[in-house]
Amino acid sequence: MPRLFIAAIIPEKVKKEILSQKLQKKFGENLRWVPSQNIHLTLIFLGQSSEEDFKKIKNILKETVNKISSPLFLTLNKVSLGPNKKRPRLVWVEGTANEELLNFVKNLKNNLSKENIFFDQKYSFRPHITLARSKGKELWNKNLEEKMNLTFPIKEIALMESKLKREGAEYKILESTFLK
Repeated sequence: MPRLFIAAIIPEKVKKEILSQKLQKKFGENLRWVPSQNIHLTLIFLGQSSEEDFKKIKNILKETVNKISSPLFLTLNKVSLGPNKKRPRLVWVEGTANEELLNFVKNLKNNLSKENIFFDQKYSFRPHITLARSKGKELWNKNLEEKMNLTFPIKEIALMESKLKREGAEYKILESTFLK
């Protein structure tokens, strides 16, 4: 069974802007940095999904995207460590979603729930883009933060598969829907 999630695809121009910040030198090269092609904004983590659920998820995603009437925007505010500030394991870019993006995620969750599709409800949607993962305690007791102010429209939403490998997760777009 594939390990699935729904994500907003980050435009190449935005990825280049994030990566131009020379973050590896500032935060440390001993981290496992996410390759550019894997940078995304997770909207909902679905986990292991059956073939039957996969078909339902594709349809729900298309239907929910087709009902979007206003643009979805994300503002990237800062590069920081998280999710736990005392014992962080990630370097990520924190963001703020506009009301339309928040409503889209809420509607998507409601539509998945109506079809009895399981998804991770442990965490509420907290917009962030993971840039690097710690292999151990390298980031503990550090307080690194860099301001950023970058707003961009979300133009593509994708159903993605995550394959966990020793060198890090590998992501593959299974189904992609472009916003009008």
